Amino acid sequence: LGHWRTTSVVTSFGDTGFAKMIYLGMTPIGRRYREELWLNGKLFNRSETVVDHNDQIVLSEVVDSEGILRLVRM
Repeated sequence: LGHWRTTSVVTSFGDTGFAKMIYLGMTPIGRRYREELWLNGKLFNRSETVVDHNDQIVLSEVVDSEGILRLVRM
């Protein structure tokens, strides 16, 4: 469907890397995107976000070395 869009990033601690984002298509609740953040050559975190027709986040899930954070709009 989409293609990866990549942006260079630098953190306030001096880490360098890039952020990637891709559109995965429509779901029953909105548009689905996947994001990845790479720092110093390693995957720092990955996430998925669903945005509704009003451009509001319906669901966001982030996975990193500490675990999973999942936010769902009620």
